[in-house]
Amino acid sequence: MCISKEIIQHVMSTDYEKIPQDVIQVQKKALIDAIAVSLAASSLGEGCNEFISLAKDSETENGCIVLGSGFKSIPLMAALANGAMAHAMDFEDAHDASTMHSNAVSTAAALTVADMIGGVSGKEFLAAMVLGSDIAIRLALAMNEDALKKGWYMPPIHGAMGAVLAVGKIMKLTEDQMLDAFTLTMNQVTCSGELVNSSQSVIRSVRDSFAAKSAVLSCLLAQKGLKARFDMPLEGKLGYYHAYGHGDYTPERITEGLSEIYESAKISFKPWPSCRGTHPYIDMIIHIMKENNISFESIEKVHVVVSPLNEMLFN
Repeated sequence: MCISKEIIQHVMSTDYEKIPQDVIQVQKKALIDAIAVSLAASSLGEGCNEFISLAKDSETENGCIVLGSGFKSIPLMAALANGAMAHAMDFEDAHDASTMHSNAVSTAAALTVADMIGGVSGKEFLAAMVLGSDIAIRLALAMNEDALKKGWYMPPIHGAMGAVLAVGKIMKLTEDQMLDAFTLTMNQVTCSGELVNSSQSVIRSVRDSFAAKSAVLSCLLAQKGLKARFDMPLEGKLGYYHAYGHGDYTPERITEGLSEIYESAKISFKPWPSCRGTHPYIDMIIHIMKENNISFESIEKVHVVVSPLNEMLFN
């Protein structure tokens, strides 16, 4: 069976009652965490003000809430603004093995659509979030090649592919419509790896804005009946993994243990508002200072050698 169809069928057939409660409890924390860091970003997030201002231009009483703003906007603009805030503080949860922030895009997109539809139960919403997060992580874990070396920054790309499944589940799309939406998202979302070489750019901050918007737009178009579906979006000769990984991926990591293992329950919550990649250095510095009774006042200079990616994070 086509991998995309297999994961879509899994998402469609898995409801709240089928998901272990320990997984649900982690997702509840992730949802609270995601909303909290987005609210902080509404006033503090670099680059977020421009997205909020743009959404304000499409303000409507019957729209969807723009977090922390006090106004509603049309769905696509609300998703765009909420997506911009999702990662701006770099304080949301993280899945260490995949280097994914698997709830960032999904939360922004799913909250927008739930607001648009109305009447979505908490159980429906949490189940959709669990599944979207889990699939986004699985897509990332399947890649064997570092896509950044080829110019792609994958977290928002994988995030969008998980988010569209979460949104489609909330909207109760049919299987064919889900495949349409999945394909449409693959044809919209992207993120250039050049952001790691551009410390003055705000793209790393607001990167999930376009991903969240694409997930919502894809589902709305699919619901309208647009037949975009590819036969094999992920594993096709010129599909997802060919484009981003030159075909070097392990398909079993996407589908193995579906309904039994939830990678979305293996996320961690950050003690500091900075990229997860900086946390080992923070831990190391604290440990060294405690072990050697070093005070900040006694430090004249610190010389650190890090990878090119982490050099960008420290700038």
